[in-house]
Amino acid sequence: MANPNARIPRTSEDFIKSCKTAGVDRQTKSAKAATLNRILNSNLSKQAGMNKIAQGFVGPVMMRLKYEGVVRNVLTEDPIAPGQVPVYDVLDEMGRAYFIENYQAEALISQYEGKRVQYGFRHLAAFPSVQETDYYELTVDALEYAVNEARQRIQEEEDDYLFALLDVAVDDFTPETPDFSGQTTHQVVAASDKGCFMPGDFLTARAAASQNRLDARNVLMNPSDAFDMFRWNTVESSVNFANQVFENGDENEIKFMGFNIRKSVRVPVGTAYVLGDPDYVGRMPIRKELEIREDNQTERFSLGMVMDERINEIILNSNSIYRIIKQ
Repeated sequence: MANPNARIPRTSEDFIKSCKTAGVDRQTKSAKAATLNRILNSNLSKQAGMNKIAQGFVGPVMMRLKYEGVVRNVLTEDPIAPGQVPVYDVLDEMGRAYFIENYQAEALISQYEGKRVQYGFRHLAAFPSVQETDYYELTVDALEYAVNEARQRIQEEEDDYLFALLDVAVDDFTPETPDFSGQTTHQVVAASDKGCFMPGDFLTARAAASQNRLDARNVLMNPSDAFDMFRWNTVESSVNFANQVFENGDENEIKFMGFNIRKSVRVPVGTAYVLGDPDYVGRMPIRKELEIREDNQTERFSLGMVMDERINEIILNSNSIYRIIKQ
C-alpha cells in the first residue's frame, strides 16, 4: 500500500519554480483585472487612476540580485517520510561520509567511518515580518518582499553547510588516508601566477577525478572569479569564446569545454570546487520541505510569516571532489 505521507522527489528547477509561487496568496488574473477596473472607475480622474496603477508596476529599487541556492545542483534531493529511519549505506572501500550534526544548538560537520550512516536533521527557520503601516501604505507588497528575502537567507545557509562539507572532505585526503586510486591530495593550485583561474586548472582536476573512474565536470565558483575567463587569450580559448560563454542568457550558469559552472557568492573568493554529478556525490535528505505559515503579532501591529524546513546534507562519495585555489 502506498504511503500517503511519502513525498515525490523534485528536480532543482521544480523547486525554484515552487519557491517563486509559495508563501503569499496571489490574486487570480480575473481578480487583478477587477481591481484595475475598480481603480479606473473610482471617483479619481482617469489620469489619476492611471498614475496609481503605474506606481504599482514600477516597484522598489532593487538593492541586489536574487540569490539562488546551488546545493540542490550538487546533492540529490531525497524526501524522507515522517517516521522513516534516516540511514544510508556507504558502498565503498573507505566507508567515509560527512554530514551536518546538531550539537548544543550548533551545527558541526561530522565524519563517519563505517558502512551505514545514521543522521539527524537540521532545523532551518526564518521569521520575516513587516509593520502593518508599511503593508498598507507602500505601493509594493512589503510582506512578499520580506518573505522572498528570508527564503534567500535560508538558501544561503544551506549552501554554507555544503561548502563546509566539501572543505572537510577535501582536507581529509592525506598520505595516511589516500583516495580510491591512491591520490594523497584533492587540492589543485592554480598554475597562473597572475591570480586567475586558467582552463588547465579545471582540466587538471577533472583528469585527477578520472583516475577514480569519475567524471568531475561540475564547477562551483564565486561570481567575481568567473570574470577570469575574460582574461583568457585566443590560445587558451577561441576568438569568440567570451561572447559565446557569457551571452547564453543564464547569469548563474556557464558552460564551456564540457564543464558546467555555477556561480555563488557564498563560495570563498579565490576558490573553486570541481565535482561529479549529484548521484556520485551525496544526498540531501529532506524530512520537511520549506513551509510558510502565517505568524502575525497583533499586539505589535506586525504582519509576519514563519518559514522552516528540516534537512541534512551528506557527502557519501568524496572521490570526485576537488578544490582549486589561486596562488
